[in-house]
This record gives sequence, structure tokens and C-alpha cells, in this order.
Amino acid sequence: MSLLQVLIDLISSHIYIASTLAGIFGGEETAIVFLTLLINNKYLILIFFIFFQVGNLIMDSIIFFLSTTKAFEFFVRKEFASKSYKQFVYIMNKYGHKNPFVTMFITKFIYGTRIITLVYMAREKLKFGKFIVYNLLVTFVWMSVITALGLMIGASVSASISMFKRVEIGVILFLFFSFLIYVVNMRIKKWLLKKQKK
Repeated sequence: MSLLQVLIDLISSHIYIASTLAGIFGGEETAIVFLTLLINNKYLILIFFIFFQVGNLIMDSIIFFLSTTKAFEFFVRKEFASKSYKQFVYIMNKYGHKNPFVTMFITKFIYGTRIITLVYMAREKLKFGKFIVYNLLVTFVWMSVITALGLMIGASVSASISMFKRVEIGVILFLFFSFLIYVVNMRIKKWLLKKQKK
């Protein structure tokens, strides 16, 4: 049995906890890895789709709650005064129209803005109940897109392995797609920063 198959079996046998932990500690790249590994089991994909969002909500709620405390503000006060945070606030006020839902929706699709968005939402005094509702809606849309992307990549990787009988080809393709996603996200962030400077 290959190492890859052992990993798939391990995730499959602990799908609930694995999916939740992936949602807590991971992001889109983690979701895509799991979806690629689970490509041949629709039932496990559905479980992952649901429980990854549960884990995501748990972590987002913890960060949001901590961001409202004085202790948290003390530790990160330098970040709040930094140029990058001020730029972020300016961009979100401009393109998010000071609408929490729109802001969360935009930043959910931009790599590397998860924590700063949650801190921003907490500092804007968004009520926790509204935060949960907005987060659930935004995460559902985001996860649907990530799942479609992950299944597409998984199908390509699986087809490549079947065609060439080599796992290396599939891994290379996966890394290529992951790099492509990263580049697109970085381009979007740079474009937003340029807009802010104009």
C-alpha cells in the first residue's frame, strides 16, 4: 500500500474530526488538498464540505471574540497603528462601502486577509450574532467555490496518475494549480493597494 493511500485511508476513517481540524487550522490550500485526496468518494466530500465550515466558524469566532478584548488590543496595538492596517481599513471602507457583509465577502476570496478582517470586524463593533450569520453565508459561498476548484484539480490529478501511472505527475499538477491560485490572490491584493494609492 502506498503512502498516499495510507493518508487517504487515515482521513477517511476520521473524516469528521479531520475535516473540522482542517477548517480550524487551514484555509483554501488545505481544503483543496483534502478534496483532491477524497475525489473518489462523494459521501466523504459532502461530510468534508460541511465540517470544514464548522471548523472554520469555530476558529473565526474565537479570533473575533478575542479581538474584542482589551488584552488582545494591547498585544496587537502596533499592528493597528501600522501602515498596512490603515491601508486595509481604507480599502475596505471604499470597496466594502462600510458594509460588514460586503467586506467579509470580498476578503474571504483574498489570500492572507482572514485574521485582519476578523480583527477589523470586531473593532467596527459588529454584533456577534450578525457576525455568525454573515460568516455562515460568506463561508458557504466561498467553500462552494473552493470545493468546485478542488474537485476539478482532484480530477486532473487523478486522471494524470491513471494515464501515466505515476504519482509524481499528479503531485506536480497539484503544486502548479496551488501556485496559480496563490499568484492570482497576490495580484488581486496588489491591484487593491494600487487603487488605494491613487
